[in-house]
Amino acid sequence: MSIGAGASSPVERFLGSQAGAGGPFALLGLEAGPCDDARILSQLQAQLDRVNSHVQAETPQADEVRLALHAAAAQLLDPVVRGHLVKRWGGVRGAPVEVHRVPKPRSAGDAPEGLLALEHDAMLVVGRSGGWNAKALRRLAILAHARGIPDHKVPEAIIAVLHRRRSRGPVQTVRVEPSGVMVERGGVSRGASTVAVGRATGRPLTSEVLGQGRAERAEAVQESSREAEEPPSRGSWAPLIVVAGILAAMGVTAGVMLMLAPNATNGLGNAVVSPKIESPPPVAGFPESSTETVMPETARAPRPAGPPPLLRSGGAIRELLSDSTLALGVDPGATTEHFARAVRSLASCWVELGPDEVAACSDAIVEYLYRSASWPMVNLAAAEVIAGPSRRLRFGARGLDADEVWPSAWSVAMLTRLSRERDLPSAVGGVVDSALGESLGGGRSISGLSFEAGLLSVLGVQARFMVSNQVIAVDVGRERLGEVWKRWLDAVLWATRSDTATRNRLLLAGLDLLAREGPEPNVHQPTYDAMSMLAGAIDWHDAAAAQPWLVRAMASAAWSVADLYVVTSAIVQRGRAPGVDLSMVVPIRADDLVRQELRERYRLVWGLDADFGGRELAERWQELVNVTAARAQSDVTGAEHLASAARLARLNLAAELHWLGDYIGCAEMLDRFDEPVQEALQTAQAEAAWIMQVDGGDWWVRYKNAGQNVHRRRELLDELGASVGRPLGRVEAELLVMEALRGNSDVIRQKAHDVLSLFNGQATVVNAMLEFLPETPPSRRNIEALASGAMIRPPAADDPTWRLRIRRGLVERLLQLLASESDLAVIDRLGELMAEAYAARGANSPGSEGLQHVPPAEVSAGMLRLAWLRRAEVVLASPSLSMSLGSIERRRSARASMVDGPVQRFFVEQAATAELMGYVIASERPGAAGQVKAILDAMAEQRRGADHVLAQVRFAEQAMTELWSVRLGMDVP
Repeated sequence: MSIGAGASSPVERFLGSQAGAGGPFALLGLEAGPCDDARILSQLQAQLDRVNSHVQAETPQADEVRLALHAAAAQLLDPVVRGHLVKRWGGVRGAPVEVHRVPKPRSAGDAPEGLLALEHDAMLVVGRSGGWNAKALRRLAILAHARGIPDHKVPEAIIAVLHRRRSRGPVQTVRVEPSGVMVERGGVSRGASTVAVGRATGRPLTSEVLGQGRAERAEAVQESSREAEEPPSRGSWAPLIVVAGILAAMGVTAGVMLMLAPNATNGLGNAVVSPKIESPPPVAGFPESSTETVMPETARAPRPAGPPPLLRSGGAIRELLSDSTLALGVDPGATTEHFARAVRSLASCWVELGPDEVAACSDAIVEYLYRSASWPMVNLAAAEVIAGPSRRLRFGARGLDADEVWPSAWSVAMLTRLSRERDLPSAVGGVVDSALGESLGGGRSISGLSFEAGLLSVLGVQARFMVSNQVIAVDVGRERLGEVWKRWLDAVLWATRSDTATRNRLLLAGLDLLAREGPEPNVHQPTYDAMSMLAGAIDWHDAAAAQPWLVRAMASAAWSVADLYVVTSAIVQRGRAPGVDLSMVVPIRADDLVRQELRERYRLVWGLDADFGGRELAERWQELVNVTAARAQSDVTGAEHLASAARLARLNLAAELHWLGDYIGCAEMLDRFDEPVQEALQTAQAEAAWIMQVDGGDWWVRYKNAGQNVHRRRELLDELGASVGRPLGRVEAELLVMEALRGNSDVIRQKAHDVLSLFNGQATVVNAMLEFLPETPPSRRNIEALASGAMIRPPAADDPTWRLRIRRGLVERLLQLLASESDLAVIDRLGELMAEAYAARGANSPGSEGLQHVPPAEVSAGMLRLAWLRRAEVVLASPSLSMSLGSIERRRSARASMVDGPVQRFFVEQAATAELMGYVIASERPGAAGQVKAILDAMAEQRRGADHVLAQVRFAEQAMTELWSVRLGMDVP
């Protein structure tokens, strides 16, 4: 800044013309003569008030004037400097004086030039910031770092500046000429006191701030050694009071900076190394001031290699988070590492903390995210640190390790907690939504959006990853896999500490996953240990969920005998189930009949029959079977035969669910077993068929009568658009396509184009597009409309083959629509229902790993046949049946060699499945072997007399329904 005497001087602008001449006295509005400190400080405040009340008080020029005022007051508060300035501006020019340059205090550890520069910087910062405040504190910390003074030594440097007024020892003297040139000379002074008069460059402070002429600006003075030995006067302590106030504020920031310095700790894992301040003997009438800084040797120890250890205390983690939030105002970038350490510590030990501690730490994290919003990069880095562990739960990722279970669960729970914070920056919200979508799936639905709700959701997801660990990690040690499930169990117990029902639900889901998708426990010790641990933690007194679940599992083919042995053994050994004794452990080589008997024992002991009404469901099932069989007697067409087969297949699925003890699923299937079949039969409605009649309604007549009336035609197009869903006649479709592609009014063309997009999935509309394609102008809108009807990507308007490409697409699309509106569509939909029913029955088979999609019907039938073959291999053949597994397989192979097409292949697998069912049921119920034989013989006879392959499918399905009646103890229809 340069403040001259011209009319445009900032000093004159804010303080008047008299303040612009006369040096520091004139600037402060004082007479160039003796004055006390109180008068100086009073005038400083008065002049600052004048600047602050000016209309341009917020401009940079006002800041420069404030800076000059503070610098002038700092000079006049020193009595020696004030005496020389009185001589200078009072008309008496003093002789050259000597300025003693005292060596830098040893405790500061910095060069003398650095201390002088820091002292000057402190005065500049205070002036430019309008006094000592948080803004001045941040600026001084930045300047100290820029001058090479480490952050943790800023308090030492400021204390050393204060200490220089009392230092002893060898000094160098500098003779200051009136021109302002400083000439050094050697010498020794007995306790001379030093005043900072300029930067390390040797230029006086007044020449830096007030901008006076070079010959008049250099007045750097120093009191003599005699004056230094005298006790300081009361007025000479005023600069110390100012600096002490600065030091008091600097101490707070320095403590935070020391705590977050890379080579220091925060006191939570290791002791913080902070400067020890010793005070000199007090001066009468004044408080003690810090004069010496002693740094322990531990502060100079080398930084340890590797990252700092994680914290294990909730209080320590919360304190580190709070310190990081506080330090955002000093050095935002330096807080990222410490925030990450706190987050990693919390994620790795939250199960070991109390709920209150976890909640307090979560609130501290939310506060940090809000406070760091002013620094987007810091804010985004914090969000990524929180979301990082959750990304281990991405679809297709490898199984979880033991040290990833708690962090990934905590991460998803914390992200769920953050998802309800609507005021977070959008970038942070994007990270939260993205991470939750990856870990929980795009269709996630979390009630409450709380930490606990997110935790319960992610624990169910984690179980599947840990099961994949069991399957693919064959080279992983037993201890490691056991620790994975142990940590998951600890997390479940923490999350459900007051909710036994939810705990049982989570543990049952994990146990079911292990049984269905994991290795067999009799050949894989880690799976055995995990299943035993989970079964022992379940409360089997729970009659609402746990007890019915076990009964269903004992009947389910998806649960092997080894799985049931592990679970029932754990129940008996730990005494966690009422009424269960050692005789109720499932034997390791039990067959279906033994399992059925034990299931009934468990059902009887726990009294589950009254709750589920199994007999009533079986009777209802039998009634529906009788009605469906009677209805099928009138079937004539192939679609009718297949519809009856689909109804019977769904009834067979209901019988399977009833046998497994899933009475709820059985009841749901019986409630709507016929609805999907009726929907399939309505696929080819008569009114939705390929309508080729001339009109299709009176709309086209009214549109033709509208003539050139644009308003009326627009109303009719709106009417047509409101009737979306109804089939368009041929004439209606041609009128709509013509107006959209070649209309004589741009308004009508645009409206017709919008309406056309609502009907371009109908065959009549696609046919009209084919008719008008050769005459269609090649505009961008026309090409997009035609490509939409053809369901292809729009070609470029300058592509010479665009008509050919669109024509090919329209022809293919029209053939698809014609096929979907015929009887073949009914056959296809009914075939899908058959595939779904067979796939659902096959999914309950031993060794089934669950189906992500429904395979074709013939494949599903083959899966079900293999399931019944595994059951048949462990039972004894009934002598009354005169059938062996070898003969069943030979007949199936012979039929398979002569068939052609998916329908015939399906029937081959279906017939073999019916024979295997009869083989197993005759073994389970020897007294019903005659009934079983009669059912199979009737199926063979009906098959030979059928005139349609779909009729053969119905006969085989009906035979299986009758076999289920025998197995359930019902009357055969």
